[in-house]
Amino acid sequence: MPKLNQQREKIVRQTFTLAGLKFRLANRSEQLRLLSIAPPGAELGADVSGGQLWMRAPALVHVRGRERLGHFGARAILGQPGMALKLKSLKKTGGNLDGRIVAEMTDPQSNLTVTLTYQAVGAKHAIRVLLEARNDGDRPVIVEQLLVCLPGMGRPDNDDWAATTQVHFAHNTWFGEAQWQQRYPSELGIADTRPPFGDTLGAAVWRNVGTWSTCNFLPMGVLEDRDSGISWFWQIEYSASWQMEVGRLGNSFYMAGGGPSERWGQCSVTLQPGETYHAAPVGFGAVAGGFEDAIAALQGYRRAGCRPASEPDRTLPLFFNDYMNTLKGNPTIENELPLIDAAAKAGAQYYVIDAGWFDPRDKTWGHGIGDWQESADRFGPTGLRGITDHIRSRGMVPGLWLEIEVVTDNSQVSKKPDSWFLCAHGHRVVAGGRMFFNFANPQVRQYCHDVVDRLCRDYGIGYIKFDYNADAGVGDNQNTASLGEGQLRHMRGVYQWLDELRQRHPDLILENCGSGGMRFDYGMLSRTHVQSTSDQEDYRRYPSIMAGVLAAGLPEQMCIWSYPQPEFDDEAICLNLVTPMLCRWHLAGRLDRMSERQLALVRAATDVWKSRVRQHIPMMTPFWPTPWRHVHEQDTWLAAGLHDAARRHAFISVFRLGAEQKATALPLDRLDLKGGAKAQVLFPTDLGGSARLDVRKKVLVVELPRRYSARLIEIRIPAPGLRVLP
Repeated sequence: MPKLNQQREKIVRQTFTLAGLKFRLANRSEQLRLLSIAPPGAELGADVSGGQLWMRAPALVHVRGRERLGHFGARAILGQPGMALKLKSLKKTGGNLDGRIVAEMTDPQSNLTVTLTYQAVGAKHAIRVLLEARNDGDRPVIVEQLLVCLPGMGRPDNDDWAATTQVHFAHNTWFGEAQWQQRYPSELGIADTRPPFGDTLGAAVWRNVGTWSTCNFLPMGVLEDRDSGISWFWQIEYSASWQMEVGRLGNSFYMAGGGPSERWGQCSVTLQPGETYHAAPVGFGAVAGGFEDAIAALQGYRRAGCRPASEPDRTLPLFFNDYMNTLKGNPTIENELPLIDAAAKAGAQYYVIDAGWFDPRDKTWGHGIGDWQESADRFGPTGLRGITDHIRSRGMVPGLWLEIEVVTDNSQVSKKPDSWFLCAHGHRVVAGGRMFFNFANPQVRQYCHDVVDRLCRDYGIGYIKFDYNADAGVGDNQNTASLGEGQLRHMRGVYQWLDELRQRHPDLILENCGSGGMRFDYGMLSRTHVQSTSDQEDYRRYPSIMAGVLAAGLPEQMCIWSYPQPEFDDEAICLNLVTPMLCRWHLAGRLDRMSERQLALVRAATDVWKSRVRQHIPMMTPFWPTPWRHVHEQDTWLAAGLHDAARRHAFISVFRLGAEQKATALPLDRLDLKGGAKAQVLFPTDLGGSARLDVRKKVLVVELPRRYSARLIEIRIPAPGLRVLP
């Protein structure tokens, strides 16, 4: 720990209000420090000073050749010049929900100008944090780290923090996405060691290296502090290598995060004079309440600042996709035509032809990825255009699958020069039989625009599923000194291309997929309309994923697979159909082989969702009447729900998985239950079971007749002075 200046500190404290949050900042001898960001009126104790205040630098900037101070261990803190930046100006502009707080800081030694912005996006209780470094000198500067730091979570004088704090985060893996955990600090390695300087080297660290941004964790979390009654939340908005950490700093908790760095991601950025380095944005906020309150505020932030507009997607159309547990990448004229007819009868509004439409019949899908020319022998004399015309004749909009960012070596485009591809140390990056386009190259972006333009023109495509089935690793160093900087340039090119694509094709619905949820972040979801949540093929395990993704993303962006099959009995079909009803539908399954009665059951479900549920989803927030159930936990009940802002209207999906007990009582503390409240089973309505409200106990008692059955239940509570008509 460096010696503090023994002279009396000159501290000027400033308070701002933005997005319904109170920002407490301090100018400590011309150094900016963040005391806290919290709801107005929050009791966070006396202001800190001395070493505790010195630690609370809001920008973690480290430049090559400079010292790292003190004991930092695996943490990203205490770099230079981040700790010593001189505050040049601090001001707020704009209003409460559209304004910003901007701090401009400088480093005389490197001539870096660092600008920190807290930006309101139109939501309450949440802001976007932006950080950039500009080289205002006359020689290159190598920046090894540029991360946001958000200290001041919790009271510095809370000696019982190890018992009153929990951190919520989510494991994320193929077939098992959004598996939420909650841990006490000591369970994450943040030990209450009572060091003399007030903090500990222990930190909870989550990182990703590579372009599958969520193959281990989701880049988000919640810190719930029962001592102050406040929960802080955050998300890293970047789609490749990222890092975030939670630890103790200046006798309270901090979160630090952003994109890759030299230590974690081989990323050092060489700034020439006049050049600027933009850090990965971080969404951040705080609310009075617990985890569910934090997620509600985060969803408001995503709706206001992250979800891209799309007029065709505004009404939440229902999608059919021919892949999962259906054609599995074998689209042919014989397979497609009867399935298209059945999907239309089932109520689908978009029909997406998934992988394989470009392959010869004798090849498994994946042959010739990158050229995107239709198969010569799969679709008969009228070709793929005949299939898409048939889709339109049945009242649906056609869609196609593309893995636009990769190519295979048997494609013509693979013969392009190396500058078109990600290369590491003189060799093209290859993974999963794929090479990776380098979107930093404008020729690549134009080629991909030409592909989409042609498909939309020739086939009338209104939906594209952008898949991403391999990880390109650390990055590219053809034109950069570090691989990580090459990755940053590539990802900025991907974002630029997606932004341009939405402008070129404003009526095109874009799906983000990465082998299900392996690139499930709000860098991508700020630029695409819907998210593929999983490749999970076992319908009995999907409810766990569905419940988890309600916190991981907006329900109106989360696509859930529903693949009822003709060999299923009615309860199995209905469990499949209930699973997506709080989110978006990826309907699949061999509907063309179902009986008329089975197909009518599917249509009854889609009709209920379209007429009773979907119009409410974009105004609702999630809650969970049961604890988290992970995909392997089957001998149990599971329930998840959505409620409106007044907490008087809710939909709850209830699943009796492998549980022995026939009934369960679900606590409904999130709802404003009172006399006159009604619970109604919306689907299915003729397979038995019951749902009954006990207003006095604030529970919903649900009985289901057999294992692996599910019901969608609607709850309506009259406003004061009104009564519910029968």
